[in-house]
Amino acid sequence: MPEIDTTRHPLELADVLAGTWRDRFGSQPPADWLAHAAQAMDAHLTALLARARAHAADTSAEVARSTADELTQLRTRISTTIAAAVSAGHLDMDFANSILAAVGLPTVRRAYTVHLRVPLEVKVTAETTSDAFQAARLVIEKYLGPDDTQLRVGWDDIENEDADAGEVDTPSAT
Repeated sequence: MPEIDTTRHPLELADVLAGTWRDRFGSQPPADWLAHAAQAMDAHLTALLARARAHAADTSAEVARSTADELTQLRTRISTTIAAAVSAGHLDMDFANSILAAVGLPTVRRAYTVHLRVPLEVKVTAETTSDAFQAARLVIEKYLGPDDTQLRVGWDDIENEDADAGEVDTPSAT
C-alpha cells in the first residue's frame, strides 16, 4: 500500500497517484506525468460520477413512476371491487361509500329511475271535459315532454281525477 498523508481530508487525487508511484518505483513521479495523470483521472472520475448521478436520477424517477402506476392500479381495483360487491348485494352502498370516501376515492353511484306522481293544474279552454283533459295533456307534453331525455311522461297511468268547470266563453253575436 502506498504511503499517503492521511491527515489532509479529502485526499487529493495527485497525492494518491504520487504515493502509488513512490510505492511502486521507489522514487518521486515526474511532475508532468503527475499533473497529466491527475487531470485524466479527475476527468474520468467526474464522468463516472455524472453517469452514476444520472442513473440514480433515472432509477428514482422510474421508482416514482412505478409506485404511482401501482397506486393507480390499486385504487382502480379497490373501486371496481367495492362497486361489484355493491352491485351483487354483498355490501351496503352507504358503507361502501364511507370506505371509498375514507381513502379518497370517488363514491359508488347508481342509476335510479324515480317514479313521481305530481298533481298539476293546467288551465285550458275546451268544449268538453274529455277535450279539456286532452288539451291539458298536450300542454304538459309541450313543456315537459319527449324532447327532454331525462323525463318520461307516461300517459297511460294518468288518472282523470277532476276538472273544475269555469266560466263559459260566450261567443259574441256580431
